[in-house]
Amino acid sequence: MVDSGTRAASVLNKASFLAVTAGVIVAASTAQLWTTAGVIGVCALVLASLAIFCAAAALRPGKRLGLQAQRLVDLYVDSTKSAAVVEAEIVRNKAQVVANHENDLRNRATWVWVGFILLGAGTISLSLVYALEVIGQ
Repeated sequence: MVDSGTRAASVLNKASFLAVTAGVIVAASTAQLWTTAGVIGVCALVLASLAIFCAAAALRPGKRLGLQAQRLVDLYVDSTKSAAVVEAEIVRNKAQVVANHENDLRNRATWVWVGFILLGAGTISLSLVYALEVIGQ
């Protein structure tokens, strides 16, 4: 099984790739005035722009998901709980942090997945409008 850090890096790398490739589609869809099927060209632009939005959502800075040292000190430094109880609570807190991190990673991966679907649709639209433009000449 791949560790969480590797999966997070993979999602962020894919989101970065998505942003760059969607930017290329945006540039290509605005490089010329489409006369034959302008609406399809606009659709390509909109789809690629939405893909960039998805990449931005996946790359957004997130909340700090982790145990905070001062919080642990505040909870347990003067505690009357036994060491076993404190240890069990820390383990439960850590498990919650890991679960929160996995949920955040899953949400980011979903944004990337949706972005790639939009990018694919934008690419097909751009190819279609280009083909219609060339055939129309």
